[in-house]
Amino acid sequence: MGVILRRVGPEMSMIATIFLLYNIYSNSFPYPWNHPGFSIDYLIGKIYVESEAALFGLVTGVSLKYVVYFTILSGVLGD
Repeated sequence: MGVILRRVGPEMSMIATIFLLYNIYSNSFPYPWNHPGFSIDYLIGKIYVESEAALFGLVTGVSLKYVVYFTILSGVLGD
C-alpha cells in the first residue's frame, strides 16, 4: 500500500482499502450488498498464494514472460 500511495496517489490506496474492508465486514451491509464475509487468512491466501488467480498467478507470469521476450527482441534488433 505504501508503494501505491507514493506512485499513484491516495485515491488508489483508499479504493483498495475499501475493497479489502468490504470483503471482511460485508456481513454488516444491507441486503443487496451483504455476504457472509471472509476471514483475513482466506483473503491473504486468495491474494498471494493461490496459483491460478492470485496476485502472482498465471496471468502475471505469462505477461512477465512476454515482456522479457520483447525486451530481448528489441535489444537484438536495436544493435
